[in-house]
Amino acid sequence: MGPRRLRARRRTEVLYDLDGNEPPSERVDTELEGYRRSRPVRWGNAAAGQTQNDANGEIIDCAYQWVAAGGEFDSSLWGRLRALAEAAGASWCPQIVTH
Repeated sequence: MGPRRLRARRRTEVLYDLDGNEPPSERVDTELEGYRRSRPVRWGNAAAGQTQNDANGEIIDCAYQWVAAGGEFDSSLWGRLRALAEAAGASWCPQIVTH
């Protein structure tokens, strides 16, 4: 089986479901009690909507480890990795523009 083609995204997400898609929004379940009868019980993870630049760093680190072990990427993927690094930089420190 070849690599899957995921739909284009404007940013790296923090969480994905098993199919590579964004998980459903967090929801409250009023019928259940949580640990030690705590309420409300929530399904999902609100962090899915957050911007967390470490996700970009993890992807770039995986790419580095791959290349360090002798793997190769085509120019298209290198361009996508560069875009991740630039997006993280712009989000973290928007007054610095890289070219």
